[in-house]
Amino acid sequence: MPRKLPFRVVYWTSSDDDFPATDLQVHSPLAKGWRSSRFGIFPQEIVIQLSEPARLRKLQLLSHQYLIASKVELHIGNCPPGSTSSYRNCRFQRLGYVSLSENYKTEFKARELKSIHIDAIGQFVKLVFLKNHINRHNLFNQVGVVAVNVIGGDAADAGRLTEQDPTHSFYETHAQGSLTDVLHSYLPPSLTHTTNPDPILWGSINRTENIPPMDDLMFDMYIDPETAGLIRKLEVKKNEAVSQERFDYAKKLKQAIADLKKVGERLGRYEVEKQRAAEKEDYDTAQLKKMQSDQFRLQVYSQLDLNDLLELDERWTSSPGIPVGVVVVDMCIVHRSDGLCSVLLLKLRISTGRSRLFALQNERCTALLHILLSITRIFLLPLTNLLQLSL
Repeated sequence: MPRKLPFRVVYWTSSDDDFPATDLQVHSPLAKGWRSSRFGIFPQEIVIQLSEPARLRKLQLLSHQYLIASKVELHIGNCPPGSTSSYRNCRFQRLGYVSLSENYKTEFKARELKSIHIDAIGQFVKLVFLKNHINRHNLFNQVGVVAVNVIGGDAADAGRLTEQDPTHSFYETHAQGSLTDVLHSYLPPSLTHTTNPDPILWGSINRTENIPPMDDLMFDMYIDPETAGLIRKLEVKKNEAVSQERFDYAKKLKQAIADLKKVGERLGRYEVEKQRAAEKEDYDTAQLKKMQSDQFRLQVYSQLDLNDLLELDERWTSSPGIPVGVVVVDMCIVHRSDGLCSVLLLKLRISTGRSRLFALQNERCTALLHILLSITRIFLLPLTNLLQLSL
């Protein structure tokens, strides 16, 4: 199944000091993306490299709202067998181009998303940006991209790619005779020849629709990263539940995922508003947005009862002989996609059996100790008997 492919930016013609091309490697509501240098020379190029050759099925390009290139050319490349995997050794094949709107109708407030369906094997993708559209906001003739997303699958036969044609062996192996006959009947031979097919044409005909929604660019660009990571965990749980025929549990997870998507979008807006206020040195507004975000997250996590959804109860061990009225603090950590432990889930369990779930927003685990010490009349049992934290 096609999936989101990680990549790294290995070359760019130029960049603004505050908007380097490496920012394209991170997708989040706070992503600023890449901008070319002021009064740069066109065309401007960006080259991204995948970890290994892959079958590329879809490329998503989110343009800046007013630093807009007139056209963007797409090139796919591979390195010859036996050579070092570097864009300098790579031979690129031009697949075509897409045109971008001047964006006058939206008054330069909306960002245009281009989705390009292709079917080709490659390890490198080169984007060539032609001259910018002229408008009153783009004073320095720059072009900009907020995000790039590559979707594809494994290429088991990538090692047999020929030096002459990056897509040769794939189509020679996979082209279906019946489909090829139909294409030969209606299209020019230059577009349907099995040894050198048009990747854009094949991508349009053989368009894949079974791309997971969480691999779409818009998911990470508009949903809070913390919530996005939690949604992915619930999606894994849901798939496991379906395979085990636990359909009631899967239904509960499906509804929770739908609710969390809306929550994530709202939290993402809070983060953007907080960042904008901080950039303007309006710290009162920034603090207000931070409080609103934390309170809303607490409320939602409490309502969803995440320990139940993630089935974390087995991690919470009970300690015999606890006096009545003593509160035992059980905790678990939900890891973020970037590796930080930013969501600490606390369950205050009274010996009578009643419990309540709290979610606390922290960037460091040490902050938890200050929270616990501020709670009066709580006897802290040895944390090693209560916690199973994988940091």
